[in-house]
Amino acid sequence: AAYLAELIGKLSNGRLTVKVYGGNELVPPFEVFDAVQRGTAEMGHGASYYWKGKTFKALGEKEFADEHFILSAEESGDFSAMAVTEHSPLSYYRGLSLRELGRDQKAKNLFQELLSFGQAGLEKTAQIDYFATSLPNLLVFDENLQARSDADHHLLIALAYRGLGNDDLSQNYLKLTDSFAHDHYSSSAAQNPQ
Repeated sequence: AAYLAELIGKLSNGRLTVKVYGGNELVPPFEVFDAVQRGTAEMGHGASYYWKGKTFKALGEKEFADEHFILSAEESGDFSAMAVTEHSPLSYYRGLSLRELGRDQKAKNLFQELLSFGQAGLEKTAQIDYFATSLPNLLVFDENLQARSDADHHLLIALAYRGLGNDDLSQNYLKLTDSFAHDHYSSSAAQNPQ
């Protein structure tokens, strides 16, 4: 996000300035779209899986909104760590789309599955599938793979709790994810000063 903000400034010859806020600085996590819609922020950045549906809903275009919520809810083949996986952050947006369509029990079931998947992932030892790994993934050998895996699973658990309406537990797991990102990027910057 910081790189994009800098690039926008350069490409606009300084006419546009983008200030980057981290999670929970301007608005709580998961509320970026709503903040832009309310005018709290002029633009936002987030996953786009179900945002088309939210956009059409905000415009009062229910038919188009439902069409995109259906496409989002039926999305399959989550992709994470260069492999198809049963769940990824996409599952959270699938659940939100189900909820938008009035399929609350299906959404709840999906969030429960996401929670179980995340918790089970914390019990596994992280390893690289060398056959299925592309060159960019091979460049991560300097990071702690177990810490990366745990952070990814903490994020899934945070999203599941958010979907289930337990914001306190969601925030606790997000903090675990944030601490990995902070530690990882701080150590990367120290190793690779620009």
